[in-house]
Amino acid sequence: MGNRRRTGGGMNRGAVIPVLLFAGVSLAAARVPPLVYVQAALVAVVFLVYWRAAGHPSRSIFLLCAGEPCVVVAGSTGWLPALAVQLVLVLVFLADTGSLSLPGFIVFAGVSSVLAFAARIPLHVPLPAVFLVAGIVVAVAVAMVAEFRITARMTGPEVA
Repeated sequence: MGNRRRTGGGMNRGAVIPVLLFAGVSLAAARVPPLVYVQAALVAVVFLVYWRAAGHPSRSIFLLCAGEPCVVVAGSTGWLPALAVQLVLVLVFLADTGSLSLPGFIVFAGVSSVLAFAARIPLHVPLPAVFLVAGIVVAVAVAMVAEFRITARMTGPEVA
């Protein structure tokens, strides 16, 4: 019983609430009547993927891919609804993989919101691109230092 691999039929209970939240935000983002019907159909696809891919090792990626058309439809009404749907979709992805860290998600949502807002001001391409590149450089530098420290700690002091 202990380490059996799930083979379908079961659901990751941790992702149920984010999927329902995604459905609500997606349907609220599509305010124009024809878009509501399209968005409802796309949300139904996300629910089908969530249900049918239960136990599949790639279900998180399937959910992410199934939810992206909902972001596009929400984006046709404005950039803020698209941002909201995208952030909730990332929340669904993280909850399904089991790697959801609330403080990390809050930082991600804040940085994404700042970049999305910066994309709305004049010079909308260079400014967010500079922030994005700077963030990537800092993240890579932090990862390299952390890896170096872990390696140095695991190998011990070097003897010359």
